[in-house]
Amino acid sequence: MNISPKVSIVIPTYNRAHLISKTIDSVLEQSIQDIEVIIVDDFSSDFEALEKVVEGYNNPKVSLLRHKVNLHGSAARNTGIKAAKGEFLALLDSDDIWPSNKLEECIKVELESNEVLYSQLQNADGVFPLSPIKENEKVGDYLFTNNGCMQTSTLFMHLSLAQQVLFDETLKRFQDFDFVIRLQAAGAKFSFLPKILCIMCDDDAGNRISNNVSYEPSVYWLNKIITELSYSAASSFYCNRVVRLMVLSKNQSKILKLMPKSVYGNMPLVLKAKLLLMSKTPSFVYVYLQKSWHIIKKIRKSI
Repeated sequence: MNISPKVSIVIPTYNRAHLISKTIDSVLEQSIQDIEVIIVDDFSSDFEALEKVVEGYNNPKVSLLRHKVNLHGSAARNTGIKAAKGEFLALLDSDDIWPSNKLEECIKVELESNEVLYSQLQNADGVFPLSPIKENEKVGDYLFTNNGCMQTSTLFMHLSLAQQVLFDETLKRFQDFDFVIRLQAAGAKFSFLPKILCIMCDDDAGNRISNNVSYEPSVYWLNKIITELSYSAASSFYCNRVVRLMVLSKNQSKILKLMPKSVYGNMPLVLKAKLLLMSKTPSFVYVYLQKSWHIIKKIRKSI
């Protein structure tokens, strides 16, 4: 009789005691039960409620760790990764859920030691990604140029690989992008499982750090990781992420000022001219266009 390899599941959480039960339930209902579940609380204000939730399971497979200060998502994941004892690691955000066959499907792949598996996910907007990363394709190109997706709750790998790379604890945003790009830089290869093995829930969407319109974290991260990105990936990230955040935060005057030199130097003149025009456009114009676009989307949905 074959014994399934042990899997460590790391669930970082912050002020989600009211939501985390369905996440934990989805793990404990897995068809593979040779697991450990490590919940890492990042100094939440609702920790007492979280303790009661975890104690209510009365399950030795589930453990709860807590930071003494708020250190953010990367540190919480690293705390769990360092404490893990399994052969494999799976990461799960505290407001996401897995179908019961998630771990079984991942283990069937029989990963190599330097291989990272990721799958499709489903959210309110649909199913992502629709296509796999190509052989020898850079992760940055896949994510930022070719509409790829490697969401953290879909990742599955040997624990030793995750412990080698870890998350960058200086980052409050873009930790997921940073982690997979650095995994590839460390020699990891990626395999795609074209099955929906993660459901992203929107119950706590309003409190996600990713909803913050501050542009500074995106500029900081791009400058940090830019040597690992092609021009295409770096320019796509800047135009689609940084510029959008600058517009939303009414800082469009900084669009060209803060653009990395390597991006600006290779950018076609036509695109430079468009960005220059955007940087000179008053904020009220963007507010009007954004409201108009929301109205158009509502009309389309009603048809």
